[in-house]
Amino acid sequence: MWFRNWRYKKEVNLIVKSVVNDVTSSFLSIRDMNPKLSLKDIHFRVLDELIKIKRNDEALKIVDDCTESIQGVCYLLAFERNPIMNDLLLFRHVSIFKLIDQLLEKQGFEPQSLDTNRIVFRGLGMPPNLVDKAIELMTK
Repeated sequence: MWFRNWRYKKEVNLIVKSVVNDVTSSFLSIRDMNPKLSLKDIHFRVLDELIKIKRNDEALKIVDDCTESIQGVCYLLAFERNPIMNDLLLFRHVSIFKLIDQLLEKQGFEPQSLDTNRIVFRGLGMPPNLVDKAIELMTK
């Protein structure tokens, strides 16, 4: 049991670090090439560059919510790259989100507000009661 937990943590750390590195390097290059773009547009282009965004209404709604912040872009990309993450319990999601937030803050990005967290979590498809619980766990 302990080995499975250790292995899981190691795999998640690798995925999260790779996602954060890819997103931040793409963000910086797009921002440098297009200094007049808004942050939301830069986030959209980062996602479009890293995963080809489907151009249907449902996908665009998810992307619109997740591009509120760089953290949201990382959260969505982590779920896209590892579909197993969709089946995790809420506290596992929150621990992954916290790890992403910590890595982004170390690289100089501002922390995400609670309102933005709420928008991003809804965009990821969390039910409203779990959104509130996730927000509560994120602030602990």
